[in-house]
Amino acid sequence: MFSKIILAFFLHNLKARPSSLYHLLKGESSIYTKVYGFFYDIRRFIGIFPKLSKETYEKTIADLVKKNYLEEFENEVRITTKGLEYLDDFSLENFARIDNVKYGRMDQAFYRYLLFAIQVVSYASYHEKEYIPLENSPFYKATLKKWFHQMKQQNLLLTFVTELTDILSQLPQETSDYLARQFSGYQVYGKIYHQLSENDKYIQFFEQKEALHTFIATFEKGNYPCLALLLEKLYQKKGNTYQQTWDLFDEGQSIEEIARMKQVKAQTIESHLIHRALIDENFVVKSYPNTLFQSLKGQTIEEYIHLQFKDFPEFKEDFFSFRMMQLDLIKEIRKNG
Repeated sequence: MFSKIILAFFLHNLKARPSSLYHLLKGESSIYTKVYGFFYDIRRFIGIFPKLSKETYEKTIADLVKKNYLEEFENEVRITTKGLEYLDDFSLENFARIDNVKYGRMDQAFYRYLLFAIQVVSYASYHEKEYIPLENSPFYKATLKKWFHQMKQQNLLLTFVTELTDILSQLPQETSDYLARQFSGYQVYGKIYHQLSENDKYIQFFEQKEALHTFIATFEKGNYPCLALLLEKLYQKKGNTYQQTWDLFDEGQSIEEIARMKQVKAQTIESHLIHRALIDENFVVKSYPNTLFQSLKGQTIEEYIHLQFKDFPEFKEDFFSFRMMQLDLIKEIRKNG
């Protein structure tokens, strides 16, 4: 099944570098990897397989080529008709609510806090103190103990249950049931996600990711103070160098001025702005000639992806403007369907 999942990353039916996909799946943080994710509309899967070995990945790609599911073009590959038939109705869109860019770094910690809190509150409601806690980590235990005492002192334990119930009620029924079956409490023993599905382990992994990300997204949209207090360490804002750059740019500072202020190279500031362009469809920096942009309109996404900086002498050494033009051309196609 793993090979089928890897093949699904080429469903865009465009020529793509398999080596770049490997870096994306591993979670490499370079701006090129993020741009690659944008090009092929798979950014949300960055870092989905952080432990994937290069040997396993390259063997999978070679096997897909050998079976004629992928066709090779120098350093790139493209899915074949046979590959499309092999995938049948399997698609990454089957897991449309996975957003590993937004939630991948915190979903497991979120999950552990949630399961532990449910267990503690459940046993407390029955005045039962003798049970095996789900967590042995001193950090999680200390956090939960502090949170529980605050909830108890303010008579908010029932409010926590109400918040949890409200979030679950907003999820698709199958997602709500799926997560609820993992909860443990007084005389209730939750299952691990591998026990809830007969699917392949990789599909089970994707099912769990999607359920968790759906829950977290619903939590973030609402007002749930008890849960928010429990999870506050996950949401503590740290100094965000990207945001600092964006704020200064919005104030009218030039790239060179921001670089001097932050004592970094101009290329670093440019990469911050490119990152913003990847996640904000309304962010535009038209530092490129509009006449050139207009002359390139009407081409395909694949043609835009394969534009070469060296073929545009008008940019001289200004790669940033070239990249912004390239992104805007792709955005316009996607915006217009």
